[in-house]
Amino acid sequence: MAAAQEPTKSQTGFDCYASLGPSSNRITCAIQKETKSSALSVPAARSSMSCDGTTVITPSDVTANCVGSMDHTIAITVTGQFSLVTPLLSMFTGGQTIDLSSTATSVPRELPPTPPPAPSATASPSPSPSSSPSADPSASPSVAPSDSPSPSSMAPSASPSGGQCLAPIADFAWSPASPSKKSNVTFLDHSINMNVPACSLHWTWSFGDGSGGSLVQNPVYAYQFRGTYTVTLLVTNSAGSNQRVQSVSVGN
Repeated sequence: MAAAQEPTKSQTGFDCYASLGPSSNRITCAIQKETKSSALSVPAARSSMSCDGTTVITPSDVTANCVGSMDHTIAITVTGQFSLVTPLLSMFTGGQTIDLSSTATSVPRELPPTPPPAPSATASPSPSPSSSPSADPSASPSVAPSDSPSPSSMAPSASPSGGQCLAPIADFAWSPASPSKKSNVTFLDHSINMNVPACSLHWTWSFGDGSGGSLVQNPVYAYQFRGTYTVTLLVTNSAGSNQRVQSVSVGN
């Protein structure tokens, strides 16, 4: 989880000390925190990290090879030492300690860009009233009152603005409904309030197999193995964001 969230915060070979804490060495700190109360001991020198198949050692290696994007992979390999409680077992294992190794691979978490704030509507200026003419003493005292106001004196009504941004509601479907492995599956976006281009629209798909993802509205994807996969669609516009999660079953 730590590698998927912030893959660049790695100081390979350094323990989690106060000077190299989670702010710069989060991955090693997470490993040592999870194994602190267990029977395994994992010194920093016995964990390694690779990005897209390239082993990274120095901070410059991490900066050059580790990318926080769904199109890349992060692999963490940990080799811990398990100490035998019964010395008699050492005759079968060759020593009092046993090395246990495990590798975890993840796809970096990729969040959509922060949408810009929605522009605030400006109020229409109110028309200034025309000054009434001063009475002329020499004029006739009888003045016929007007029955109805002149059309030119009425303020025009504001026309409604089109393309109002509303918070989205995520939804999607797929075709075929029961896909087979290694065959194309078309995912169809049915989200609400995602039809105004001026609202800065973003689609983020995760296909649930640990590597597949897309940023297009209606992607096409092929699963390589049979199984049930959790598919997530996150939709975002200038008014907010929402996500929808569904399970897709893939057969032979």
